[in-house]
Amino acid sequence: KKIEDDMDFIYDDYKKIINLLLRNNYGIIKYRDDTQYSKKAILRHDVDISLEKAVEFAQYEKALDVKSTYFILLNSKLYNIFNKNSIEMIMHIKELGHDIGLHFDETNYALPSAYDERNEKIKELIIHEKNVMEKIIPGIKIESVSMHMPSKQTLEADLHFEDNFINSYSCKFFKKHKYISDSNMHWRENIYETIASGQYDNLHILTHPIWYDVNYNSKTDKISKLLLEKKNMIYNEVCNISPGIEDDIKLEDF
Repeated sequence: KKIEDDMDFIYDDYKKIINLLLRNNYGIIKYRDDTQYSKKAILRHDVDISLEKAVEFAQYEKALDVKSTYFILLNSKLYNIFNKNSIEMIMHIKELGHDIGLHFDETNYALPSAYDERNEKIKELIIHEKNVMEKIIPGIKIESVSMHMPSKQTLEADLHFEDNFINSYSCKFFKKHKYISDSNMHWRENIYETIASGQYDNLHILTHPIWYDVNYNSKTDKISKLLLEKKNMIYNEVCNISPGIEDDIKLEDF
């Protein structure tokens, strides 16, 4: 039986994860609270695709009395955090009690080939993106970074920063914690069995808000819905910029 068969990727499944953590005496923490419990689980969310889904997920976690960290891309092809609406959504996630971290995509940059130079350049760019995000989002302090689809070289570099800035893929959080993720709507290991096994005192759980809904939908349905929303958004924006174009180009034609 496939692991996915045990989970429909609905909010009730996530609630089951939280309840199972609590029943197995895990302290649910953010990265900076790592010394508070002897048995603990860090909850993390990479916002790869949709800020709207991140807000929805953050509200659900608030209802569960859970706090976690949401990692946001500065340079995303799918959302724009310089947009006023995006800034308000990120601030709302923060107001719900969650931390905001930087989701860093190394493929946006031309990097040196030499090992040490490459690592130093990545660190420099991460701090640059962190500073930009803090400047454009009122009241936000970025204290951690997660890598977006990191290369093997970056994972193995175990990058460390000054001022206690946290790399979620450092050895401490990636090797010394049991790391488990639902990337691409697929758990590589059974999350429920991992929690209940009693084998791990330190868990590092990554989920992606885009995959979760109130009711079951296939991955294809979720992506189709996202594409439709993006199409509507682009069409409406083009009509705002070019009044009258809606007389010649109909949304339903696409």
